[in-house]
Amino acid sequence: MVKSLYIHIPFCRKICPYCAFVRQLYCQKKVDKYLILIEKIIESKYKNNKFKTIYIGGGTPNCLTIKQLVKLLDCLANKLLPKYEFTIECNPEFVTRQQVEIFKKYKINRVSLGIQTLNKKIVKSIGRLHKRQDITRTIKLFKKFKISNLSCDLIYGFKQQSIATIKKDLDFLIKNKIKHISCYCLEIKPKTIFAQQNYKLDENKIEKQLKFIIQYLKQKKFMRYEVSNWCKTTKNQSHHNVLIWQTNEWAAIGWGAHGFENNVCYRYGGDILKWKLIKKTLTRKELYQQVLIMGLRLSKGLNLQNKLVNESYNFFKKELDSSSLFIKNKNTIKCCNINLLNCLLEKII
Repeated sequence: MVKSLYIHIPFCRKICPYCAFVRQLYCQKKVDKYLILIEKIIESKYKNNKFKTIYIGGGTPNCLTIKQLVKLLDCLANKLLPKYEFTIECNPEFVTRQQVEIFKKYKINRVSLGIQTLNKKIVKSIGRLHKRQDITRTIKLFKKFKISNLSCDLIYGFKQQSIATIKKDLDFLIKNKIKHISCYCLEIKPKTIFAQQNYKLDENKIEKQLKFIIQYLKQKKFMRYEVSNWCKTTKNQSHHNVLIWQTNEWAAIGWGAHGFENNVCYRYGGDILKWKLIKKTLTRKELYQQVLIMGLRLSKGLNLQNKLVNESYNFFKKELDSSSLFIKNKNTIKCCNINLLNCLLEKII
C-alpha cells in the first residue's frame, strides 16, 4: 500500500513571472469546488490508507481561507502513520497566528517557506509580495507553536542578483536558525512570463553563484544531500522528497499533480475542475531510467542491495561504467560531482 501522498493546490494570489507550475489565480468558488474533488478521491481511492509522508504543495496552499484550509486538512486527519512527516508549502506574507494554530491542530510538522530572495528590488521585479518583516514574523510564529522543522526556498540567477545579495539572504537564514535550505537555479521555461519577455540568463554568473552557495553552506556545516537541498542533520531532510528520489511509490491528487503507483506514472490534466487522469505504464527501460535519473540526484547515491536499483544499474552498466563521473563502490552507485549530473545522465537517456 502506497505510503506517501502529494496534494497539489494550484491557486495563487499573484502569478510569479518565472513560475511554470500548474497554477491559477485564486477564486473562492473554484477553490471550494476543487476541495470537494480532493475529498472525493481520498474517500474513494485512499479510504484505508495511512501515510508515512504527506506533502501539500502548489501554487500557494496557504493563500486559502481558514475555512478552506480546515476542509482540506480535515479529510487528512486520520491518514497519518504514528511516525510521519506532514509538510505544507507557505508564502510568508499569508501566514497568520490562526493559520499556524490550524496547522498544529492537524499535525503538520514541517513547513516549506517560499522566500526566493529578501532583496527588495529583486522581490519587486519578480512580483513577490513579502517583506523581510513578514519572514521574520513567520519564522518566530512557527517556532512559538513548536513547528520548528522549517525549510526555506531561495532562487539564484536573477539579473539584479549578486553573490553579495545571495550572501545576505543566506546570512539571514543562518541567523534565524533555519536548518533546511533549498537553492534553486532560475530556469526560463516556455509559457512563463519571463519566457514571453525573452528574459536572458547569465550562465557564467550562475555558475559562480552556485559555487559560492556550495562553499558558504559547507562552511556553515550544512550537508548537501541532493542537487538543490542542504540540511543541518538527516532529520531535517525532506523525507517525502527523499522517498520519491529513491523511486518509492507515491500517490498524487490535484490538477497538475504527478504520481507513481504499481509501475504506472500518472498525472491529472484536463480542466481545473474537470480532471482527466492520464496514465503511462513504464517499460522496463523507462523504469530503470527513472530510478537512476531520480536517485543519482542524491549525494550519497543509491544502494545496490535494493533489487530495483541493482537491476537498473546492470541494465545501464556499460554506459555508466564508461563515465568518469560515475562511482561504484561495494554497495553504492553515485555521481561523483552532482553539479555535472546531467552529463552523466546523458549516457542513459
